[in-house]
Amino acid sequence: NTYKLTIGATGASNNVLRILTGGSVTNGGTVQVGSAGAGVSNSLIMGGGCLSASSLSLPVVSNGVTFNSGWMNLRTATVNNGLPFTVGDGASVATLTATDSAGTLTFNNGLVIAKNSWLLGIGMVSGAVTIQDGGTAAGSGRLLSATEVQSGGLLTGTLTADNATVKAGGIVEPGTDGYGTLSAGNLTMEDGGILRFAVVSNSVLQVNGEFRTTVTGSNIVRVVTVPPPGTYVLVRYNDTIWGGGFPVLTLSPLPHGVTGTLIHNNGGIDKSVDLNVAVGSSAFVTWTGAKSAFWDIDATTNWLYMGSPCTYLNGDFTRFDDTPAWN
Repeated sequence: NTYKLTIGATGASNNVLRILTGGSVTNGGTVQVGSAGAGVSNSLIMGGGCLSASSLSLPVVSNGVTFNSGWMNLRTATVNNGLPFTVGDGASVATLTATDSAGTLTFNNGLVIAKNSWLLGIGMVSGAVTIQDGGTAAGSGRLLSATEVQSGGLLTGTLTADNATVKAGGIVEPGTDGYGTLSAGNLTMEDGGILRFAVVSNSVLQVNGEFRTTVTGSNIVRVVTVPPPGTYVLVRYNDTIWGGGFPVLTLSPLPHGVTGTLIHNNGGIDKSVDLNVAVGSSAFVTWTGAKSAFWDIDATTNWLYMGSPCTYLNGDFTRFDDTPAWN
């Protein structure tokens, strides 16, 4: 329906709407938690169900939403209850989707994307966004305020982030399934921040404002799928690379048999950071298990390449045979 659903009318308190696994509430109007003059403790609890509404409103301090898991699909939202709006409890999967390209989800005290949780959609989000370890912001919408990508957090898709900061271990990966452009107004990479490219030939990071790398340490450029020999644009930018500049961008090791380097194309109008692949054919590495039973990435020399111990690198072809006595 298109009527307004209010949890806790004027003067009321301790009203709770729970949407649990298998349950759903669909409302073409507004879902409001608490009213002016209402008491405390009116709440909406999401525990695996689905809420789809034209608008979500939290106008009263201390009335809130506990979004543990499930799905919330909103055209607009105004959250002004003095608390950060957190998607997910860090254990279960929770997804917040901005469904209208002309709509804005406004979180006056910030939006937190917890572990195993997602921010998706085509709409706009106003209010500081924090992407925690294991959280993901994707889709094709726009983040209008400051976005912080913490260690293990992922900013991806074809969205636009007006002002993003990537902390150590935080990841920016342009494209949806490796295809498309992720745009940033201003992008600040702190020491250990990661730029990851799933499909180099089809995904680009576009920085339209200030592109700033770390002053101390390095920023990691990681290529997941290595293309054939050639030169490929990874990052396009308009001004200059501030902070530590281009030299602190460090290319992660490419698969065995592949040789590649980062190139700074800083002449003319179209400036970019490119990947040049000189030799491009992933080679086989053979399992030995000489150090441990762990198959990790660029950490343990449990493999052989051309007769010498080596680590496994993303993109390597693998061979398991009976050569080691313990296989």
